[in-house]
Amino acid sequence: MTDENLIANRDRVEMLLAQYASGSLSPFFGALIEAHLEMREDSQRWIETVEACCGAILDSGDGVPLRDRDKTLESIFARDDAESVVAKAGASKKPEGGSAVVLPASVQQLLDCPFEDIPWKSGLPGMKTYRIAKDNGTHASLYWIKAGHTIPAHTHEGLEATLVLSGGFADVNGHFVRGDIAISDATVDHKPVVDADEDCVCLVVVDAPLRLTGPIGRLISPFLPKN
Repeated sequence: MTDENLIANRDRVEMLLAQYASGSLSPFFGALIEAHLEMREDSQRWIETVEACCGAILDSGDGVPLRDRDKTLESIFARDDAESVVAKAGASKKPEGGSAVVLPASVQQLLDCPFEDIPWKSGLPGMKTYRIAKDNGTHASLYWIKAGHTIPAHTHEGLEATLVLSGGFADVNGHFVRGDIAISDATVDHKPVVDADEDCVCLVVVDAPLRLTGPIGRLISPFLPKN
């Protein structure tokens, strides 16, 4: 991973946050962002700052060009290290080597059953999935992936947003833990690796099929989300 990858992922996350603030996100991407906000105070402050700035611009009505643009934007979009917000839902089943999964309320509302009663489907070795719903070509799914497991290399025909609910993983975009969002699109070819000490549970939302880039792609493609 490089600083350029980290910055690109941050920019993609901020774009989703901005779309959420403007009310233009589709329901599943919106639910993912709401869950992220439940766990991350820094992103809550980011949205509050953007909304406040937009409100001030609208109230002024002058249309005056922004002075010191770079400095102003840097102050608006600066990220602080913050403690995660305690999720609103209760603890559930414990992944191997880690603490119990605590679902944000926004994720629990997507489910038609408690987390411990989810009818997981086994696919690739070390991976279980649960397709939550599909709407206008957008899929929302939960993934439970064993510690140390590697996801086959792939890229995307559209957008994939992954919110970590428990555990963590790393790919070309960085290292992601509970509350973090990893976003991939057609510019990203990645092979995520789950942390060795704990299973990883994620909410994944995609709006287009994946495209396998590894040598065994045709063998495993039935187990990955498609439209």
